[in-house]
Amino acid sequence: MEQQRMNWTPVGVLILAGILAFAFPGYAQNDPGTSGAGQETPEELLKTCRELVQMRNLGKAESFCNRVIDKGGTLAAEAQDLKKRILTLRDCSHNYQDALTFISQRSCVQANEARQKMQPLCSDFSGLGTLDSLLRSQCPAPQRPAELDNGIARFNKGDYRGAQKIFEDLLPAHADLPELQSYHQRAKVEILVEDYKAAVKRGEAERANGLLTELIEQAPEDHRIPRLKAQLQFSSEAKPKDREKNQVAAQDTLLDNAIHEFYAGHFSQADQMLDQYLGQPSKNKPLAYFFRGAIACTDYFLNGAKDQQKQTLAHDFFSKARQADAKFTPPRVYISPKIIDVYEKTAAGS
Repeated sequence: MEQQRMNWTPVGVLILAGILAFAFPGYAQNDPGTSGAGQETPEELLKTCRELVQMRNLGKAESFCNRVIDKGGTLAAEAQDLKKRILTLRDCSHNYQDALTFISQRSCVQANEARQKMQPLCSDFSGLGTLDSLLRSQCPAPQRPAELDNGIARFNKGDYRGAQKIFEDLLPAHADLPELQSYHQRAKVEILVEDYKAAVKRGEAERANGLLTELIEQAPEDHRIPRLKAQLQFSSEAKPKDREKNQVAAQDTLLDNAIHEFYAGHFSQADQMLDQYLGQPSKNKPLAYFFRGAIACTDYFLNGAKDQQKQTLAHDFFSKARQADAKFTPPRVYISPKIIDVYEKTAAGS
């Protein structure tokens, strides 16, 4: 605890120096707001306003600018511009104070956010160098994990679920990394869009409405929202035969995507999609059951063939595939011979 106090004592001194740097740059000079208060010509009032701005006496400076504006005339426009500068400086002062306070509290995320708000209008703000030095020493930039690039690459290829899995795994240790937070949010939005489109194709109006509501909450400014709303309306107005046709097409797409995820090694995502597919009337249930069994079987072998629960689960799914279609023949391309062997033994009743 004593060492902690020793480490942060210089920080307190620097913060005090920062406050003095922006709050009292002209504290040794006479206050022109007092000495020149009797000057009532617009020229003298404006001059006094400029001097007060230089001294960061913003409240008094604004009152002098207002007096020039109230008088009107050729200098009123210049006083108005100066007043805008005063308001900007006041915002800069507030953000500056907030940043110093957050640094003293070791709230680095908030400190950096307050500093970011000062860009670009506060670039010549007095004491900014002191603030940046404090941020560099007390709030160094978070380390960027190498795996983030893999997640971004997946995102850019349209594999939003795969990318999101990586982002979610990284978040606990890197929650203060803005780039990770941004991509995590963007992936969440893209997954909502994908799920919404799939729900519309399947004619699931209630689910689609829920997803659309969530999408609007997550990304209210997304330019796709009006078009997505129109898709739902069009789907609701479609003829029953058209809806049935669209639903079948959506089911086929869901199964294709699940199989794609399986071959890509994304077993969790594939299993979820297959479970969703099997939860509705569909014509290729044997194939879906087979791949669910293949996922369980793969987990069983990857864990050293010790998890009997996984083995039992694989047998159950393979049995259901056989029960759904006694003539079903599983695909063998890119399927491990071990998995085929387990399926055939299950089908044979052994």
